[in-house]
Amino acid sequence: MEELYLNGETLVSGNYTPCSPLDKDFILEPLNIGRNTLSVKVRNIGGPSWLKIMETRRDLSLIIIFLSILFLLYLSVTKKLGSNTYSLLFFTLLSVGFFYPSYKNPWNLGIADWDIATTYYTLFHKIIVEYHQFPLWEPYLCGGDSALGNSMAPFLSPLFVVALIFGPLIGLKINIVLHSIVGMFGIYLLSKHLKIMEISAHIPPVIYMLGGVYTMHLTEGHLVWMPMAFIPWVFLFYLKGKENFFFVVFSGLCCAFILLSGSPHILAYTLILIVVYTFFDIHVKRENYNTNRVIIIFIIFILSLFLFSAIKLIPIIEHRDIAPLTQKSYDVMNINILYNAFLNREQSRGLGGAMGIWYWWEYSAYIGWIPFILAILGFFSKERLPLLLTLFVLTALSMNELLGINLWDILQKLPFFEAMRIPSRILVVVVFLLSLFSGFGASIIERHARLFSFLLLSLVVLDLTLVNNPLLNGIFITPYLYENYNKTNFITVSPTSPAFLTYSAMMPEILQNKGIIYCYSPGHIISRVHAVGSPYYLGEAYIVNNTGAASVVDFTPSRIKVKVDVNSTELLVLNQNFYPGWHASTGVVESFNGLVSTKVNPEIKDVEFYYLPYSFITGFFITAMAVLLTIALSIIFIYNSHKTKIPPNQYLS
Repeated sequence: MEELYLNGETLVSGNYTPCSPLDKDFILEPLNIGRNTLSVKVRNIGGPSWLKIMETRRDLSLIIIFLSILFLLYLSVTKKLGSNTYSLLFFTLLSVGFFYPSYKNPWNLGIADWDIATTYYTLFHKIIVEYHQFPLWEPYLCGGDSALGNSMAPFLSPLFVVALIFGPLIGLKINIVLHSIVGMFGIYLLSKHLKIMEISAHIPPVIYMLGGVYTMHLTEGHLVWMPMAFIPWVFLFYLKGKENFFFVVFSGLCCAFILLSGSPHILAYTLILIVVYTFFDIHVKRENYNTNRVIIIFIIFILSLFLFSAIKLIPIIEHRDIAPLTQKSYDVMNINILYNAFLNREQSRGLGGAMGIWYWWEYSAYIGWIPFILAILGFFSKERLPLLLTLFVLTALSMNELLGINLWDILQKLPFFEAMRIPSRILVVVVFLLSLFSGFGASIIERHARLFSFLLLSLVVLDLTLVNNPLLNGIFITPYLYENYNKTNFITVSPTSPAFLTYSAMMPEILQNKGIIYCYSPGHIISRVHAVGSPYYLGEAYIVNNTGAASVVDFTPSRIKVKVDVNSTELLVLNQNFYPGWHASTGVVESFNGLVSTKVNPEIKDVEFYYLPYSFITGFFITAMAVLLTIALSIIFIYNSHKTKIPPNQYLS
């Protein structure tokens, strides 16, 4: 049977051309999943077969990107290319065009783990906007857990404010573009700091943010990869610390943004990058080089990172002690996977099964041949030797057993690295360094042929667009039903919808103000709650042994009021997981079969449970003091800069 469907309607003969006859073992059925969507449902009823569908698209992405290149050409001809403002505008146009598929259907969710990302955004948007609370406890997932102890919670990100303004889904899609712009501009400034020439300085941003790492993880819904946009800023301020120690404070701040944005993986890879680079920066012998200063810079960086992230880091440490998450690494990269990850133009989400144990979103890091050749050209400089050695070490780490030694297994023995189970994910910092070396190589060419370097930039943009941009098509196909759900009083349920056959479909119940006993939340504490319909479910609040009455009269995520009526001293239980930090207005809170409980007597008619952990109080105080001190020092720094007549645009470059 040879049939294809557009929007659920059969394409008549002549509207498509099959590359080869379809295997007789395939049955094709229509899928009506969206406007202007080429779709086919395939069921294999015979032996192994292969079906490839290619769609020719013409949308705004290519148009906007083409206009971006023309704009850059205009800047180059008019000699305005050195302006940070114009370059920022170029990166904005490029990001808007490249990620157009993510918002051309603005109210559609993405597939796979997009539900997880949107759930987190919706969950914390709900707590902040609807309940007007700072998220300390989230009662919805798996019986409740510490909001700050959840390392993937994104609400402390400086860009989460976008979700608060525009709503969780639209805010999330805007943040895809904003992170791309932030990452591009950061690595552009870093390139200028490393003396990469004008046109060539635009190549690393394009490779880094439009390459396979960021794009492919977006297709899977791994939006915790968005904070990779902060890595260039971390490295820029770290290097500028050699000029003034105060810049290192901002390096620690930008690194803290990664953790505050809910991305412990990116934080771990950034720390590996900094540690390995610092090691080689100290040990590579150069004339007139102050080794002691490098050590001081590293110490200031680690201290700053701790101070700025303490508000979340301390609760995470507490959470890790209560619910440790250890995931053994069992993946092995090889040269074939690495070659295809960087250079194979046939990138596909499902490609990995034939090469590694994971799907291709865990390996894809496509940059293309031009950046790869430019990077090799950029390797030849003694001054860049620490960067080059860092690149080699990080690449070896990604390949795990390249030298017959399981390097990643050794790394996993360090604190906070136990859950870093997929070595290939470190390719994010490998691509970061490769993009810089591509800029170095392009600079060599630009010194002799400025127009040719512009041509190389245009070809890199075009190639990455043709290879990576189509990956975003067909991803955003599920309508977001936020306005269609009726809110109820909070109850805990056991989801029965077919959507919950996958571990990641959590959002529908949360939108109805329902807690769920099953969820996907890495490192979540063990759930002890019971759901409606279970013989053990006695209500969201109850008296043990049914010797009295209890009912929730006011519910908010971190503060719950219960009305009680008992004839003797009894135990009042709240159907939420017990965790250090729960308090009650009437006495001590203790665990009862893993649930929150406190004793009540006949004189008590109202009990208020509230969650306020000491880990948050401690972390908040430390971070608040660090922020206030940094603001004060920044004012002094800027004042002194004005006295010495340093132009503001030279602070970063």
